[in-house]
Amino acid sequence: MAKLTKQQLRLLKVYKNQYVGHGLREGQSYMNALYDISPTVHDSILATDADCFYNDNKITKFFKELTNDEQETV
Repeated sequence: MAKLTKQQLRLLKVYKNQYVGHGLREGQSYMNALYDISPTVHDSILATDADCFYNDNKITKFFKELTNDEQETV
């Protein structure tokens, strides 16, 4: 799965805060922000255990999928 750069992760949080400001839950906001930043990465997470759109409890797994490096997956 594709990962986000540090710059993209910072941007993700900025975009997420804008969505939260419009009344969306945190998980919805993260998924919408991810689509804005990288539709390809968004689509790779969509409908997996890391998709936090409907369940904020999956946010930790969401970030793990976006950030863990190759050494962690071996």
